[in-house]
Amino acid sequence: MPNVSPTIHIVDDDESFRAGVANLLGACGYGVKQYASAEQLMRDPPIGEFGCILLDLQLPKLSGLELQGHLALTCCTVPVIFVSGRRDIAATVKSIKAGAEDFLTKLRRRLEAAASPVPVIFMTAVDSQMVRGEALTAGCVAYLLKPFAPYQLLDAIERATP
Repeated sequence: MPNVSPTIHIVDDDESFRAGVANLLGACGYGVKQYASAEQLMRDPPIGEFGCILLDLQLPKLSGLELQGHLALTCCTVPVIFVSGRRDIAATVKSIKAGAEDFLTKLRRRLEAAASPVPVIFMTAVDSQMVRGEALTAGCVAYLLKPFAPYQLLDAIERATP
């Protein structure tokens, strides 16, 4: 492991989530940068940096998936950890049916096409065996179900940023 601590880029429109996760990660020795929107991160993408991006799927304007697609076009190979804070099970299931399969198919293609593996950690508020299996088959480093213990997130970040 390099002597430099990884920098975790937190992209979430929920200020309290960003602050809480930033405090946890900072206390564990990680560098932390916070962004309230995808557009803020796009102004200065972490190309070539050591660390990962903790990215909300549902952001205003540009979604997390759209941002991830943009970052892939800029050759950003920083690992992405997707976060979903949806608590409405029906809406989440609808989103999973509408978008997760497409997301995981695209993810699988991107991982297969990448010159070097780009680790992804899938985080969700609703457990689904189908989505869990697809996420892991697509190459995700971990699948975390909210709420999760802080050590689970830290372990996943360690595996994503060797």
